[in-house]
Amino acid sequence: MFCMNTLTQIPFDPNSPTHCYQMLMGRVTAGFPSPAADWLDEPLNVVDYLIEHPSSTFFMSYTGKPIQKVMVNTGDILVVDKSVLPRTGTLVVLCQEGEMKLRLWQGDENATLETEDWYVWGSVIGLARKLVK
Repeated sequence: MFCMNTLTQIPFDPNSPTHCYQMLMGRVTAGFPSPAADWLDEPLNVVDYLIEHPSSTFFMSYTGKPIQKVMVNTGDILVVDKSVLPRTGTLVVLCQEGEMKLRLWQGDENATLETEDWYVWGSVIGLARKLVK
């Protein structure tokens, strides 16, 4: 189990104006880019892209140790949807004995958790990360 040392909810107002960004059409490759790929696609609305259920979606800052197995780093912003049921292999935020924990969902968790005092708080549906600070 991965323990979240500090889990901070980040305010999100689904009624506030959203930000759109220009998105280049085409794929990012490791080779020489095609000169024909210089035209723009429709604007990308990051909120619309990441969030399907605004009233049940929360942003949480992860400040625990980096977890290489699931590619979560200190400082990442987790996009957590409380309305999405966990599926085997998905990342979930678990509340156990009043403490939030990050866990890779393996299906029937009753057999692996030591106490019955736990519940799935929400499923991690996305991640935001700064690559350059």
